[in-house]
Amino acid sequence: MEKIVDFYFVFHEVVCCQTCILESHRACEQIALINDACDGIKSSALVEDVSKALSSLLRTFDSVIENRKYNKESIYLQETTIKESIVKLKQCLLQHVDSLEKSLLSDLAKLQDETVSQLDAEISESKSLSENWQKTKLEYDFNIKHGSNSQFFRLVEN
Repeated sequence: MEKIVDFYFVFHEVVCCQTCILESHRACEQIALINDACDGIKSSALVEDVSKALSSLLRTFDSVIENRKYNKESIYLQETTIKESIVKLKQCLLQHVDSLEKSLLSDLAKLQDETVSQLDAEISESKSLSENWQKTKLEYDFNIKHGSNSQFFRLVEN
């Protein structure tokens, strides 16, 4: 149940109802009726101070709102700038990867050519050695079948 606030305690600077007086403020002496306490309130310094404070507070909130709107717009502008930077970075990275790929493929081709060249030289040398040993084997086989012991002995000892 709501109580009607009819009294003002000057010493405590609070408003209260008749029940509060009986329960909490029996000993208080400076009690005034609300209608008497509020007489001339609208033209008092307190009202002027509160009005100025409220105006200042509203200006502060307006400033905060404008600042937040500006920050919000800045975020969208920054997002665009950051996205553009990311795209540029990606392009640079891709160009670098392409450059590395070309360099590696060139190095691979060069290494392959050098290795194949070396293997060709080794094959050629091995063929030459194989031909020499093949001649030696033919002479060896021929002397086993058709040569004398002394001929074969001289062949083996050389």
